[in-house]
Amino acid sequence: PLAVQADATRSAGVLELHGGHPSAVDIFVRNGGTVEGSGTITGDVVNKSGDMSPGHSPGTITVAGNYTQGADATMTMQIGGATSGTGYDHLKVTGGATLGGTLIISLINGYAPKVGDVYTLVSAASFGGSFSKVTVTGFTGNVDVSSNGVTLTVTSALPQLLNISTRLNVITVNNM
Repeated sequence: PLAVQADATRSAGVLELHGGHPSAVDIFVRNGGTVEGSGTITGDVVNKSGDMSPGHSPGTITVAGNYTQGADATMTMQIGGATSGTGYDHLKVTGGATLGGTLIISLINGYAPKVGDVYTLVSAASFGGSFSKVTVTGFTGNVDVSSNGVTLTVTSALPQLLNISTRLNVITVNNM
C-alpha cells in the first residue's frame, strides 16, 4: 500500500486507486486534481477544487476518516446497474461527510434505470452541507441528503430511441 507520512496534495493530476489502501494524515485534492478508482484511503480527504470519482466505473472508494467537498469541487458518479460498487459508483465514508460543490451523475454501459429506482451514492456516519449543483445525464431524478446517505431516486427515464436506419432498410426499393 501507498503510505504517505505527511499530508498529500493532488493538484492537476490523478490519484488512481486499484484496490489499494493509501494511508495519509490528510489528502487534499485541488486545482483540477482527481481521485478515482476503487480502494480504501485511510485518513481525511479534503476535495477543495478537484474531482472525486469513485470506481473505474463502477466501483467504490472508502474513506476511513472524514470527507469534505468544497464549493469549487466536483463528485462524479456513474450508474450502470442496480448494485452499489459493481453496478454504480459509491463513496463510503466511515466518519463525517461535509458536502458542497457539484454532483455529476451519468449512465454507462447502455444501462436504463426505471422510475422509482433508488441509488445510495454516498454513505457516511454523519452529513453536513449539500451539493450546490446537481447535473444528471440520461434521466431525471431527485437527490436527497439525509442521515441515511446521499440517495438518488429516478423520477423519469428517457425513452429508448428507435434505430431509424433499420426501419428505413425495410421500405427501400431494394427490399421490394
